[in-house]
Amino acid sequence: MIRNAEGVPLAWLSTREGGQQIDCADEDPTVRQTYREALRRSGAPWRMDDVLTAEAGSRAGAPQRLTTKGEG
Repeated sequence: MIRNAEGVPLAWLSTREGGQQIDCADEDPTVRQTYREALRRSGAPWRMDDVLTAEAGSRAGAPQRLTTKGEG
């Protein structure tokens, strides 16, 4: 696994920060469309709204961290 100077794997970092992970906002729109269609076909729920909202907030200069239920 390739890491940055601080030892963080590049796969964990956004391409915006020099890493290899593509943020949802930067992905090809067909990726999300394909994902939604696959969920619909399988009957699985769409649960990306919180992720997309948090990511949009971080782009606006307000860093956010998603928390799990019961976490602070």
